[in-house]
Amino acid sequence: MKKAVLFLIMTFCITGCSIQKIEEQTDAEKFAIEYNISKNNPFHYISIEKSLTIFTEGNGMFFLGNPDEEWSRLSAKVLNEALKKTKVEKVSYINLKIARKKQPQKYKNLIKKITPALKEDETLKTPALFFIRDGKIVSYSLDYEKITKGNEEGFTAKERKKLQEKYIELIKKYQKKEAS
Repeated sequence: MKKAVLFLIMTFCITGCSIQKIEEQTDAEKFAIEYNISKNNPFHYISIEKSLTIFTEGNGMFFLGNPDEEWSRLSAKVLNEALKKTKVEKVSYINLKIARKKQPQKYKNLIKKITPALKEDETLKTPALFFIRDGKIVSYSLDYEKITKGNEEGFTAKERKKLQEKYIELIKKYQKKEAS
């Protein structure tokens, strides 16, 4: 009798329970959740290995951030607006905190690629936006601190506009040289 009851319970569980396929999130959806922005965004996740290749011989725009940091989230929102206005379809993204934690040696190699391009008084902090052409950093932005003056409450409307204008200026300059 116990076997029959057990058999019925197992049959009910197997036939009564359906297995649903869990759909994978797109990079844009994942980024939208992490940074609290629109799902309609051009950000795509890239491995640190791929980023090292691009920083050595490739082309592209890179956003380096950390969704745990308020400045990264705020800058991502402003950058996303600038990207829409300039019709950018693809921006590579690396979470530097995860890269440092999971692949410390490759993270150090990436920092070694970036550091020589920075001005003497600058250090790499997130968020950062880099423009790469033929494996060389042609421009970048770490300006959120200068623009916001370290305002703990986030961007004022004026600061947000100024940062967006800075991003648009850099993007258009990069696009112009890319087209020529």
